[in-house]
Amino acid sequence: MIQIDLTGQVAVVTGGSSGIGLATAELFLRAGASVAICGRDAERLAQAEASLRAQFPAAQLLAARATYSTPKK
Repeated sequence: MIQIDLTGQVAVVTGGSSGIGLATAELFLRAGASVAICGRDAERLAQAEASLRAQFPAAQLLAARATYSTPKK
């Protein structure tokens, strides 16, 4: 497997609360990056954050709820 060192780098992962986004966040954290994940569902986001913190307790991790829809006028 290829080893990549992303120490000192920051990754922002949209859709990071599940699926491919969560797996991507895990890979970035494993490579040493600081990671920000965002997602729409607050409960899933909290679960993803807890899982990532359990796996990578020393990592710099930010989880924020975000939506990309346009507000109705």
